Amino acid sequence: MKKILFLSALFLMLGNVAFAAGSATLTWNANTESDLAGYKVYYGTASRGLITHPSNGGYTNSVSVTGTSKVISNLTEGKTYYFSVTAYDRSNNESAYSQEKTKFIPLSNTIPTNPTCTSWTYSEWSTCTSYQQTRTILTSSPASCTGGYPQLVRSCVPGSTGDTIRPSISSFTIPSSVSSYTVPISTFVATDNVKVTGYCATAVNSSLDCIWSSSPQTSFTFVAAGKKYYTLYGFVKDAAGNISYRAVDTVYIDASDTGGGTTPPPTTTGTYTVGGTVSGLSGTLVLRSNKGEVLNITSNGSFTLATKFDKYAPYAVVVYTQPSGQTCRVAGSAGTIISTNVTNIQVTCTGTGTGGTTPPPTTPPPTTTGTYTVGGTVSGLSGTLVLRSNKGEILNITRNGSFTLATKYAQYTSYAVVAYTQPSGQTCRVAGGVGTIVNNNVSNIAISCQ
Repeated sequence: MKKILFLSALFLMLGNVAFAAGSATLTWNANTESDLAGYKVYYGTASRGLITHPSNGGYTNSVSVTGTSKVISNLTEGKTYYFSVTAYDRSNNESAYSQEKTKFIPLSNTIPTNPTCTSWTYSEWSTCTSYQQTRTILTSSPASCTGGYPQLVRSCVPGSTGDTIRPSISSFTIPSSVSSYTVPISTFVATDNVKVTGYCATAVNSSLDCIWSSSPQTSFTFVAAGKKYYTLYGFVKDAAGNISYRAVDTVYIDASDTGGGTTPPPTTTGTYTVGGTVSGLSGTLVLRSNKGEVLNITSNGSFTLATKFDKYAPYAVVVYTQPSGQTCRVAGSAGTIISTNVTNIQVTCTGTGTGGTTPPPTTPPPTTTGTYTVGGTVSGLSGTLVLRSNKGEILNITRNGSFTLATKYAQYTSYAVVAYTQPSGQTCRVAGGVGTIVNNNVSNIAISCQ
Protein backbone atom coordinates (compact mmCIF):
# COMPACT_ATOMS: atom_id res chain seq x y z
CA MET A 1 0.00 0.00 0.00
CA LYS A 2 1.35 3.43 -0.91
CA LYS A 3 1.33 6.27 1.60
CA ILE A 4 0.52 9.87 0.69
CA LEU A 5 2.06 12.44 3.08
CA PHE A 6 0.22 15.57 4.12
CA LEU A 7 0.90 18.40 6.57
CA SER A 8 -1.43 18.59 9.57
CA ALA A 9 -2.55 22.13 10.38
CA LEU A 10 -1.69 23.65 13.76
CA PHE A 11 -4.12 26.09 15.29
CA LEU A 12 -3.34 29.04 17.54
CA MET A 13 -5.00 32.31 18.51
CA LEU A 14 -3.37 35.72 18.29
CA GLY A 15 -3.90 37.61 21.53
CA ASN A 16 -4.06 41.29 22.31
CA VAL A 17 -1.73 43.67 20.51
CA ALA A 18 -0.17 46.59 22.42
CA PHE A 19 1.63 49.31 20.53
CA ALA A 20 4.14 52.09 21.10
CA ALA A 21 5.22 54.53 18.40
CA GLY A 22 7.27 52.68 15.80
CA SER A 23 6.85 49.25 17.43
CA ALA A 24 4.27 46.57 18.17
CA THR A 25 4.11 43.98 20.97
CA LEU A 26 2.25 40.77 20.07
CA THR A 27 1.21 37.95 22.41
CA TRP A 28 -0.62 34.70 21.57
CA ASN A 29 -1.81 31.46 23.09
CA ALA A 30 0.81 28.70 23.26
CA ASN A 31 0.58 25.71 20.92
CA THR A 32 0.52 22.44 22.92
CA GLU A 33 1.82 19.87 20.41
CA SER A 34 4.77 17.79 21.64
CA ASP A 35 7.04 18.45 18.64
CA LEU A 36 6.58 22.24 18.60
CA ALA A 37 9.81 23.99 17.55
CA GLY A 38 8.70 27.62 17.57
CA TYR A 39 6.57 30.31 16.02
CA LYS A 40 6.81 32.76 13.15
CA VAL A 41 5.40 36.29 13.24
CA TYR A 42 4.41 37.58 9.79
CA TYR A 43 3.68 41.26 9.13
CA GLY A 44 3.52 43.94 6.49
CA THR A 45 1.63 46.99 5.33
CA ALA A 46 -0.87 44.99 3.23
CA SER A 47 -3.44 42.40 4.32
CA ARG A 48 -3.02 38.79 3.23
CA GLY A 49 -6.70 38.74 2.21
CA LEU A 50 -7.98 35.16 1.72
CA ILE A 51 -4.52 33.57 1.74
CA THR A 52 -4.53 31.04 4.61
CA HIS A 53 -1.03 29.53 4.56
CA PRO A 54 2.51 30.98 4.33
CA SER A 55 3.33 28.67 1.40
CA ASN A 56 1.03 30.86 -0.73
CA GLY A 57 2.59 34.17 0.41
CA GLY A 58 0.69 36.91 2.21
CA TYR A 59 3.23 39.16 3.96
CA THR A 60 6.51 40.90 3.18
CA ASN A 61 8.24 40.28 6.53
CA SER A 62 8.61 37.43 9.03
CA VAL A 63 10.61 36.63 12.16
CA SER A 64 11.06 33.37 14.10
CA VAL A 65 10.21 33.31 17.83
CA THR A 66 10.57 30.66 20.54
CA GLY A 67 8.21 32.19 23.13
CA THR A 68 4.62 33.43 22.93
CA SER A 69 5.30 37.14 22.52
CA LYS A 70 7.37 39.39 20.27
CA VAL A 71 8.15 43.09 19.99
CA ILE A 72 8.35 44.22 16.37
CA SER A 73 10.44 47.39 16.13
CA ASN A 74 11.41 49.90 13.45
CA LEU A 75 7.88 50.14 12.04
CA THR A 76 7.14 53.14 9.84
CA GLU A 77 5.06 55.78 11.58
CA GLY A 78 1.88 56.81 9.83
CA LYS A 79 1.38 53.30 8.37
CA THR A 80 -1.16 50.55 9.12
CA TYR A 81 0.44 47.14 9.74
CA TYR A 82 -1.11 43.67 9.52
CA PHE A 83 0.04 40.76 11.72
CA SER A 84 -0.47 36.97 11.84
CA VAL A 85 1.33 34.15 13.69
CA THR A 86 2.06 30.51 12.74
CA ALA A 87 3.57 27.55 14.60
CA TYR A 88 6.10 25.10 13.18
CA ASP A 89 7.45 21.74 14.34
CA ARG A 90 10.92 20.17 14.37
CA SER A 91 10.39 18.84 10.82
CA ASN A 92 9.72 22.43 9.66
CA ASN A 93 6.00 21.72 8.99
CA GLU A 94 4.20 25.03 9.42
CA SER A 95 0.62 25.75 10.47
CA ALA A 96 -1.90 27.98 8.73
CA TYR A 97 -2.03 31.66 9.68
CA SER A 98 -3.80 32.79 12.86
CA GLN A 99 -6.47 35.43 12.49
CA GLU A 100 -5.08 38.75 11.32
CA LYS A 101 -4.57 41.75 13.63
CA THR A 102 -4.10 45.30 12.35
CA LYS A 103 -2.88 48.56 13.89
CA PHE A 104 -1.99 52.04 12.75
CA ILE A 105 1.44 53.21 13.94
CA PRO A 106 0.91 56.85 14.97
CA LEU A 107 3.32 59.71 14.41
CA SER A 108 5.52 60.20 17.47
CA ASN A 109 4.76 63.93 17.64
CA THR A 110 0.98 63.37 17.66
CA ILE A 111 -0.47 64.09 21.10
CA PRO A 112 -4.16 63.05 21.19
CA THR A 113 -6.48 64.83 23.57
CA ASN A 114 -8.10 61.48 24.40
CA PRO A 115 -6.50 58.04 24.66
CA THR A 116 -6.63 55.90 21.55
CA CYS A 117 -8.99 52.93 21.68
CA THR A 118 -7.15 49.61 21.86
CA SER A 119 -9.92 47.05 22.38
CA TRP A 120 -13.57 46.68 21.49
CA THR A 121 -16.61 44.47 21.83
CA TYR A 122 -18.60 43.87 18.66
CA SER A 123 -21.92 42.79 17.26
CA GLU A 124 -22.15 39.49 15.36
CA TRP A 125 -20.73 39.37 11.83
CA SER A 126 -23.28 40.11 9.13
CA THR A 127 -24.27 37.66 6.40
CA CYS A 128 -21.56 37.24 3.78
CA THR A 129 -22.41 39.54 0.85
CA SER A 130 -20.15 40.24 -2.13
CA TYR A 131 -17.33 38.34 -0.39
CA GLN A 132 -17.47 40.67 2.63
CA GLN A 133 -18.85 40.68 6.20
CA THR A 134 -19.31 43.70 8.50
CA ARG A 135 -20.03 44.33 12.18
CA THR A 136 -20.48 47.30 14.55
CA ILE A 137 -18.76 48.41 17.77
CA LEU A 138 -20.73 47.89 21.01
CA THR A 139 -18.13 49.17 23.52
CA SER A 140 -14.53 50.40 23.40
CA SER A 141 -11.70 50.87 25.90
CA PRO A 142 -9.95 52.56 27.63
CA ALA A 143 -12.65 54.94 28.86
CA SER A 144 -13.29 58.08 26.80
CA CYS A 145 -11.02 56.75 24.03
CA THR A 146 -11.25 57.81 20.42
CA GLY A 147 -9.98 56.43 17.13
CA GLY A 148 -8.11 53.19 16.93
CA TYR A 149 -8.45 50.54 14.28
CA PRO A 150 -11.17 48.03 15.13
CA GLN A 151 -11.78 45.15 12.72
CA LEU A 152 -15.15 45.99 11.21
CA VAL A 153 -14.79 44.31 7.80
CA ARG A 154 -13.41 40.94 6.73
CA SER A 155 -13.32 38.79 3.60
CA CYS A 156 -15.55 35.73 3.36
CA VAL A 157 -16.98 33.12 0.99
CA PRO A 158 -20.67 33.63 0.08
CA GLY A 159 -22.87 31.24 2.03
CA SER A 160 -20.14 30.65 4.63
CA THR A 161 -20.34 31.04 8.40
CA GLY A 162 -17.09 33.02 8.60
CA ASP A 163 -14.90 29.92 8.83
CA THR A 164 -11.98 30.30 6.40
CA ILE A 165 -9.89 27.25 7.42
CA ARG A 166 -9.57 24.55 4.77
CA PRO A 167 -10.25 20.93 5.73
CA SER A 168 -7.29 18.58 5.34
CA ILE A 169 -7.05 15.09 3.78
CA SER A 170 -4.77 12.90 5.90
CA SER A 171 -5.05 9.66 3.88
CA PHE A 172 -6.22 8.93 0.33
CA THR A 173 -5.04 5.64 -1.22
CA ILE A 174 -6.05 3.19 -3.93
CA PRO A 175 -4.42 -0.14 -4.91
CA SER A 176 -1.28 -0.16 -7.07
CA SER A 177 -2.93 -2.31 -9.74
CA VAL A 178 -6.36 -3.83 -10.44
CA SER A 179 -8.06 -5.75 -13.25
CA SER A 180 -11.31 -3.74 -13.32
CA TYR A 181 -12.18 -0.17 -14.22
CA THR A 182 -14.06 0.05 -10.91
CA VAL A 183 -11.27 0.73 -8.42
CA PRO A 184 -11.74 0.39 -4.63
CA ILE A 185 -10.69 3.40 -2.55
CA SER A 186 -8.68 1.91 0.29
CA THR A 187 -8.60 4.99 2.54
CA PHE A 188 -10.25 8.42 2.37
CA VAL A 189 -9.78 10.22 5.69
CA ALA A 190 -10.12 13.96 6.31
CA THR A 191 -10.44 16.41 9.21
CA ASP A 192 -11.70 19.97 9.67
CA ASN A 193 -11.74 22.51 12.49
CA VAL A 194 -15.57 22.31 12.43
CA LYS A 195 -16.79 19.37 10.31
CA VAL A 196 -16.16 17.79 6.92
CA THR A 197 -19.45 17.90 4.99
CA GLY A 198 -18.49 16.76 1.48
CA TYR A 199 -16.21 14.19 -0.17
CA CYS A 200 -15.26 13.95 -3.83
CA ALA A 201 -13.27 11.36 -5.81
CA THR A 202 -12.70 12.37 -9.43
CA ALA A 203 -10.53 11.61 -12.43
CA VAL A 204 -10.32 15.36 -13.16
CA ASN A 205 -7.71 17.53 -11.46
CA SER A 206 -10.23 20.14 -10.30
CA SER A 207 -12.84 20.36 -7.55
CA LEU A 208 -15.03 22.39 -9.95
CA ASP A 209 -16.08 19.08 -11.52
CA CYS A 210 -16.86 17.38 -8.18
CA ILE A 211 -20.04 15.50 -7.42
CA TRP A 212 -20.07 15.80 -3.63
CA SER A 213 -21.06 13.03 -1.21
CA SER A 214 -21.73 13.38 2.52
CA SER A 215 -19.55 10.34 3.24
CA PRO A 216 -16.24 9.11 1.77
CA GLN A 217 -16.55 7.22 -1.51
CA THR A 218 -15.43 3.59 -1.32
CA SER A 219 -14.86 3.05 -5.06
CA PHE A 220 -14.53 4.91 -8.34
CA THR A 221 -15.23 3.78 -11.92
CA PHE A 222 -12.89 5.15 -14.59
CA VAL A 223 -13.86 5.62 -18.23
CA ALA A 224 -12.39 2.59 -20.03
CA ALA A 225 -9.30 3.54 -22.04
CA GLY A 226 -7.22 0.38 -22.15
CA LYS A 227 -4.40 -0.99 -20.05
CA LYS A 228 -2.49 1.92 -18.54
CA TYR A 229 -2.04 4.08 -15.43
CA TYR A 230 -5.03 6.09 -14.23
CA THR A 231 -4.94 9.00 -11.75
CA LEU A 232 -7.59 9.58 -9.07
CA TYR A 233 -7.95 12.89 -7.19
CA GLY A 234 -9.60 13.46 -3.82
CA PHE A 235 -11.14 16.65 -2.41
CA VAL A 236 -13.19 17.44 0.71
CA LYS A 237 -15.12 20.53 1.81
CA ASP A 238 -16.75 21.94 4.94
CA ALA A 239 -20.05 23.69 5.57
CA ALA A 240 -18.45 27.11 4.97
CA GLY A 241 -17.48 26.09 1.44
CA ASN A 242 -13.75 25.79 2.14
CA ILE A 243 -12.21 23.13 -0.12
CA SER A 244 -9.12 21.10 0.77
CA TYR A 245 -5.95 20.89 -1.27
CA ARG A 246 -6.10 17.89 -3.59
CA ALA A 247 -4.96 14.38 -2.70
CA VAL A 248 -3.79 12.14 -5.53
CA ASP A 249 -2.93 8.48 -6.16
CA THR A 250 -2.40 6.32 -9.25
CA VAL A 251 -3.44 2.81 -10.22
CA TYR A 252 -2.51 0.55 -13.13
CA ILE A 253 -5.65 -0.99 -14.64
CA ASP A 254 -5.01 -4.27 -16.45
CA ALA A 255 -8.43 -4.69 -18.06
CA SER A 256 -9.53 -5.61 -21.57
CA ASP A 257 -10.90 -2.76 -23.64
CA THR A 258 -11.34 -1.94 -27.32
CA GLY A 259 -9.33 1.21 -26.73
CA GLY A 260 -6.17 -0.85 -26.22
CA GLY A 261 -3.19 0.68 -24.50
CA THR A 262 0.47 1.33 -25.05
CA THR A 263 1.83 1.27 -21.48
CA PRO A 264 2.98 -2.20 -20.32
CA PRO A 265 1.65 -3.44 -16.96
CA PRO A 266 3.84 -3.30 -13.85
CA THR A 267 5.81 -6.43 -13.08
CA THR A 268 6.59 -5.52 -9.46
CA THR A 269 5.02 -3.46 -6.70
CA GLY A 270 6.94 -0.51 -5.31
CA THR A 271 10.36 -1.85 -6.32
CA TYR A 272 12.30 1.13 -7.62
CA THR A 273 13.56 4.24 -5.83
CA VAL A 274 13.77 7.80 -7.16
CA GLY A 275 16.44 10.28 -6.09
CA GLY A 276 19.45 12.33 -7.09
CA THR A 277 21.81 14.98 -5.76
CA VAL A 278 21.56 18.53 -4.41
CA SER A 279 24.34 21.12 -4.75
CA GLY A 280 24.77 24.76 -3.71
CA LEU A 281 22.13 24.58 -0.94
CA SER A 282 22.51 26.82 2.13
CA GLY A 283 19.03 26.68 3.67
CA THR A 284 15.99 24.38 3.68
CA LEU A 285 14.69 23.08 0.34
CA VAL A 286 11.32 21.29 0.11
CA LEU A 287 10.71 18.85 -2.76
CA ARG A 288 7.41 17.18 -3.71
CA SER A 289 6.82 14.10 -5.85
CA ASN A 290 3.89 13.26 -8.12
CA LYS A 291 2.81 10.73 -5.48
CA GLY A 292 2.39 13.51 -2.91
CA GLU A 293 5.54 12.88 -0.86
CA VAL A 294 7.10 16.01 0.66
CA LEU A 295 10.85 15.87 1.39
CA ASN A 296 12.72 18.50 3.43
CA ILE A 297 16.41 18.79 2.47
CA THR A 298 18.89 20.83 4.56
CA SER A 299 22.28 19.72 3.21
CA ASN A 300 24.02 19.07 -0.09
CA GLY A 301 24.57 15.53 -1.37
CA SER A 302 22.37 12.65 -2.39
CA PHE A 303 18.67 12.24 -1.60
CA THR A 304 16.14 9.44 -2.13
CA LEU A 305 12.35 9.60 -1.88
CA ALA A 306 10.82 7.26 0.69
CA THR A 307 8.02 6.31 -1.71
CA LYS A 308 8.95 3.56 -4.18
CA PHE A 309 7.65 3.31 -7.75
CA ASP A 310 6.45 0.39 -9.89
CA LYS A 311 8.08 -0.60 -13.12
CA TYR A 312 6.79 1.56 -16.02
CA ALA A 313 5.28 4.08 -13.56
CA PRO A 314 5.76 7.83 -14.25
CA TYR A 315 7.72 9.85 -11.71
CA ALA A 316 8.13 13.60 -11.21
CA VAL A 317 9.94 15.73 -8.62
CA VAL A 318 9.44 19.51 -8.31
CA VAL A 319 10.64 22.26 -5.98
CA TYR A 320 7.76 22.77 -3.55
CA THR A 321 9.37 25.53 -1.42
CA GLN A 322 12.55 27.42 -2.28
CA PRO A 323 15.23 28.08 0.38
CA SER A 324 15.34 31.69 1.59
CA GLY A 325 17.52 33.84 -0.64
CA GLN A 326 18.14 31.06 -3.14
CA THR A 327 16.66 29.62 -6.33
CA CYS A 328 16.87 25.86 -6.88
CA ARG A 329 16.15 24.26 -10.27
CA VAL A 330 15.60 20.57 -11.03
CA ALA A 331 17.14 18.79 -14.04
CA GLY A 332 15.85 15.35 -15.03
CA SER A 333 12.80 15.87 -12.82
CA ALA A 334 10.33 13.64 -14.69
CA GLY A 335 10.37 10.33 -16.50
CA THR A 336 9.23 6.71 -16.49
CA ILE A 337 10.64 3.84 -14.44
CA ILE A 338 12.10 1.18 -16.75
CA SER A 339 14.34 -1.39 -15.05
CA THR A 340 16.58 0.51 -12.60
CA ASN A 341 16.44 2.96 -9.71
CA VAL A 342 16.50 6.65 -10.67
CA THR A 343 19.55 8.43 -9.22
CA ASN A 344 20.27 11.19 -11.75
CA ILE A 345 17.87 13.96 -10.72
CA GLN A 346 20.06 17.04 -10.28
CA VAL A 347 18.95 19.94 -8.05
CA THR A 348 21.17 23.02 -8.37
CA CYS A 349 20.73 25.98 -5.99
CA THR A 350 22.13 29.49 -6.56
CA GLY A 351 22.18 32.60 -4.36
CA THR A 352 23.73 33.36 -0.97
CA GLY A 353 20.76 32.16 1.11
CA THR A 354 19.65 33.04 4.65
CA GLY A 355 19.02 29.57 6.05
CA GLY A 356 15.21 29.43 5.81
CA THR A 357 12.60 29.05 3.09
CA THR A 358 11.01 31.61 0.78
CA PRO A 359 8.21 31.72 -1.83
CA PRO A 360 9.11 30.62 -5.37
CA PRO A 361 11.02 32.96 -7.69
CA THR A 362 9.18 35.23 -10.13
CA THR A 363 11.74 35.06 -12.96
CA PRO A 364 11.13 32.19 -15.41
CA PRO A 365 14.04 29.81 -16.12
CA PRO A 366 15.51 29.69 -19.63
CA THR A 367 13.36 28.10 -22.32
CA THR A 368 14.29 24.50 -23.03
CA THR A 369 14.31 22.74 -26.39
CA GLY A 370 11.06 20.99 -27.35
CA THR A 371 8.43 20.72 -30.04
CA TYR A 372 5.04 21.33 -28.43
CA THR A 373 3.63 24.23 -26.36
CA VAL A 374 1.44 24.02 -23.25
CA GLY A 375 -1.15 26.64 -22.34
CA GLY A 376 -4.80 27.45 -21.83
CA THR A 377 -7.12 30.22 -20.63
CA VAL A 378 -7.71 32.18 -17.41
CA SER A 379 -11.06 33.63 -16.38
CA GLY A 380 -12.32 35.65 -13.40
CA LEU A 381 -8.85 36.94 -12.45
CA SER A 382 -8.61 40.33 -10.70
CA GLY A 383 -5.03 40.26 -9.33
CA THR A 384 -1.74 38.45 -9.99
CA LEU A 385 -1.74 34.65 -10.35
CA VAL A 386 1.57 32.74 -10.35
CA LEU A 387 1.67 29.41 -12.21
CA ARG A 388 4.44 26.80 -12.01
CA SER A 389 5.13 23.92 -14.40
CA ASN A 390 6.74 20.55 -13.73
CA LYS A 391 9.79 21.87 -15.61
CA GLY A 392 10.23 24.67 -13.08
CA GLU A 393 8.93 27.55 -15.18
CA ILE A 394 7.26 30.39 -13.24
CA LEU A 395 4.60 32.40 -15.10
CA ASN A 396 3.01 35.56 -13.66
CA ILE A 397 -0.49 36.23 -15.05
CA THR A 398 -2.26 39.56 -14.47
CA ARG A 399 -5.13 39.43 -16.95
CA ASN A 400 -7.82 37.10 -18.23
CA GLY A 401 -7.48 35.33 -21.56
CA SER A 402 -5.06 32.87 -23.08
CA PHE A 403 -1.59 31.99 -21.80
CA THR A 404 1.27 29.81 -23.09
CA LEU A 405 4.32 28.56 -21.21
CA ALA A 406 7.68 29.60 -22.65
CA THR A 407 9.10 26.11 -22.11
CA LYS A 408 8.30 23.61 -24.88
CA TYR A 409 7.77 19.88 -24.42
CA ALA A 410 8.90 16.88 -26.45
CA GLN A 411 6.59 14.19 -27.80
CA TYR A 412 5.25 11.76 -25.13
CA THR A 413 6.61 13.77 -22.18
CA SER A 414 4.46 14.62 -19.17
CA TYR A 415 3.33 18.18 -18.45
CA ALA A 416 1.84 19.68 -15.30
CA VAL A 417 0.68 23.20 -14.42
CA VAL A 418 -0.36 24.26 -10.91
CA ALA A 419 -1.45 27.49 -9.21
CA TYR A 420 1.66 28.18 -7.15
CA THR A 421 0.66 31.57 -5.64
CA GLN A 422 -2.98 32.65 -5.49
CA PRO A 423 -4.02 36.25 -6.25
CA SER A 424 -4.89 38.32 -3.18
CA GLY A 425 -8.51 37.76 -2.17
CA GLN A 426 -9.13 35.04 -4.77
CA THR A 427 -8.85 31.28 -5.26
CA CYS A 428 -7.95 29.99 -8.73
CA ARG A 429 -8.44 26.34 -9.67
CA VAL A 430 -6.79 24.51 -12.56
CA ALA A 431 -8.70 22.00 -14.70
CA GLY A 432 -6.80 19.77 -17.14
CA GLY A 433 -3.42 20.81 -15.74
CA VAL A 434 -1.76 17.39 -16.00
CA GLY A 435 -1.25 15.15 -19.04
CA THR A 436 1.07 13.77 -21.71
CA ILE A 437 2.08 15.37 -25.01
CA VAL A 438 0.74 13.34 -27.96
CA ASN A 439 1.12 14.92 -31.44
CA ASN A 440 -0.40 18.33 -30.59
CA ASN A 441 0.11 21.55 -28.63
CA VAL A 442 -1.87 21.71 -25.38
CA SER A 443 -4.25 24.69 -25.23
CA ASN A 444 -7.17 23.42 -23.13
CA ILE A 445 -5.95 24.03 -19.55
CA ALA A 446 -8.78 25.98 -17.93
CA ILE A 447 -8.10 28.19 -14.89
CA SER A 448 -11.11 29.65 -13.09
CA CYS A 449 -10.67 32.32 -10.37
CA GLN A 450 -13.28 33.47 -7.89
